[in-house]
Amino acid sequence: MNYIKQIIGFSLGVIITLLTVYFFRNVGNDDANTDYYILTNQISKMNKMVVLEQDFSNMQKTKITNKLLGLDALPVSEKEIVIFTKAKAQVSYDLHKMKIEVDSTNKKLIIKELPNAEIKIFSDAEISSLDDSFFNRFSQEDFKRITTNAKKNAEKNIDQPKLRNEGRKQLMKNLNEIFVLAKALHYDIIDETNSFDFSKL
Repeated sequence: MNYIKQIIGFSLGVIITLLTVYFFRNVGNDDANTDYYILTNQISKMNKMVVLEQDFSNMQKTKITNKLLGLDALPVSEKEIVIFTKAKAQVSYDLHKMKIEVDSTNKKLIIKELPNAEIKIFSDAEISSLDDSFFNRFSQEDFKRITTNAKKNAEKNIDQPKLRNEGRKQLMKNLNEIFVLAKALHYDIIDETNSFDFSKL
């Protein structure tokens, strides 16, 4: 459903942009200045954006065995805790760091530099079930250690290389509106980063 909304939103954006181009071209303004304004205005609208999110959840069981009161003569006591962990990873790009030049004289849009992906992971852990005894309680130190380890394990299960790759693809889709606009204005797109395939534009 979110994917469909993104497609609809993108399509509407392209249509509105092309109508804007048509309007400016027909009110008698200088073409080069108008093109430059339209392209730079479209680029400036882009801010830091989250392009992809990934959610992960897991149940982790921890069992601790102790001798009652530390004495060998007494039976062994076990305590068990189940932790439910959730992690969310976000891939974002700070597009203020993106370097794109608009050469209106030679009608070229030059992509000089793209920002690196920023990955943030937010994790949370909560106790799902607890089984201990009067003589073998979980301490606050136990809770802190177990929940901290559970969060770390959840974060390790985030496939960061895959996330970066998928985030990059989504970034390209989000930037595609600028490229469609540039083509509509008969600009050549020069990609100095070698990141894009313009064959389908």
